[in-house]
Amino acid sequence: PDSEIAVDVARYLPAGGDPIRDGTTRVVHVFATVGDVQWQDQDGSMATIRAGQVRIVAGDRSETLTASGYPPWMIREELEPIELLASRDLEPTVTTDRPAILALNEQAEDRKSEIRSLAARSLAFLGSFEALVAEFKNEQQRAFWALEFDALRDGLTYSRTSATNVRATLETYHGDKAQELFQMLCGYDPQQLVQGADGQLVDWLSDGALIARVLAYENLRRITGKTHYYQPWATEARRKSSVQDWLKELNEGGIRYATPPGPVTYGQ
Repeated sequence: PDSEIAVDVARYLPAGGDPIRDGTTRVVHVFATVGDVQWQDQDGSMATIRAGQVRIVAGDRSETLTASGYPPWMIREELEPIELLASRDLEPTVTTDRPAILALNEQAEDRKSEIRSLAARSLAFLGSFEALVAEFKNEQQRAFWALEFDALRDGLTYSRTSATNVRATLETYHGDKAQELFQMLCGYDPQQLVQGADGQLVDWLSDGALIARVLAYENLRRITGKTHYYQPWATEARRKSSVQDWLKELNEGGIRYATPPGPVTYGQ
């Protein structure tokens, strides 16, 4: 009776995976924050989680480790000031007397960039991705593109239906590029990069569609940790030097993961 636990559940899509065909893996963190906790796995085996430890369950595998960190919601990590202001402005517009999706769609057209972005990301949790995809066509929203890329990628992990809705939205607004855009959201594993995906990403940096340039850049930045001062929204002439730097990176075999991507874990 004196014990306390905190449970964090997330879905993990391996880089380059297909969330529609293969689905995702559930990753559960069970933290013992006070006292000891007895955990029983699906096979019936028992484990003790002591205060300061975490039980990580990923698919059919599980292990108990020392907690090396905690999810933001557990430590009440403060929002960035602009996100806090946006949430305070957005919250009163979502009321119990009408569907939340209607209110959020209205706010997704607000004149304030931070409110538009938060509303679009909130709509994604409800399975509506139109406003979020539209954000990548608006240069004024560029300060939020990294967050919105994460939100759209997260949308692939909720369920096969959700992933299908993301692809359908891309097909509606970017039919000729939908499959390639969807792949950029799914990401690439190390083998795919070696087999030519690295060159495809660099090619997309010069595409005429802003959303293609943004998604390609977000992939390259996250894979290499580099930017080469590339700006997706800049004119072709202003992007030229950065694209040349990325081509050099490509030719030198530098578009590779320093550490292969994996699920977020809070244990060591």
